[in-house]
Amino acid sequence: AIFQCKPVSSCEASNEEDLIQELHLFHLAEYFLESFYKRAKLYSVNLPRKHSWNAKGTFVGMVTTEIPRKPTDGSEDDCTLLFKTFLAAPLLLCDGLYKERKFCGNTDITQNEDSLGLVIDAYVYHTLLDSGKTVLLSDLQGIIAPNATVTLFDPQAHTINQLSGHWDQGEAQIQIYLQDHQCNTICHALKLHLDDEDNSTGKKDHALSDTIHTNSHKHPLQLGFN
Repeated sequence: AIFQCKPVSSCEASNEEDLIQELHLFHLAEYFLESFYKRAKLYSVNLPRKHSWNAKGTFVGMVTTEIPRKPTDGSEDDCTLLFKTFLAAPLLLCDGLYKERKFCGNTDITQNEDSLGLVIDAYVYHTLLDSGKTVLLSDLQGIIAPNATVTLFDPQAHTINQLSGHWDQGEAQIQIYLQDHQCNTICHALKLHLDDEDNSTGKKDHALSDTIHTNSHKHPLQLGFN
């Protein structure tokens, strides 16, 4: 699948910048999803089947030849790119037994009530706390497979430095989320509410953090981190 920004408010430069930032977000969100499941394992919390981001094989590319112009004879334009830079990702099935679901919008305070939604909401909160309150994932959607696994795609975020894309509303939106968020049963099972209290008082469980993040992978490029 090929993605580009809408031409209404984008130009060649802004399209390239936003797509690169989205690719960064893909891998950043995937990193925190891995740490989310490690936390669940640490606290012996049985979550639904492991979900993932549509990040493997996703890349940003650029057309090196001239982009064909739109047809002038009134025929349908089904092959012309708007800009030279594009984001390519594995095509996800979204028909038949595969269902697309939107979990939250860009500025929603997630309050899903079903088991799958509760996990996604807790993942968003975990990411915010695990990033030191510098990354708030937003506008989450995914494809639900017949086996109930979810492949998430097209991430957005609000970051402390407001540099993750044109959708990023920065620290202001992070503070709104922290003020209005209500922990659900998954949050409590993972003791996320205790992490938030520790952050507020300046405490941090370094042993827990080391346990969650110790693996063979290096930390990815991070947006909003010092």
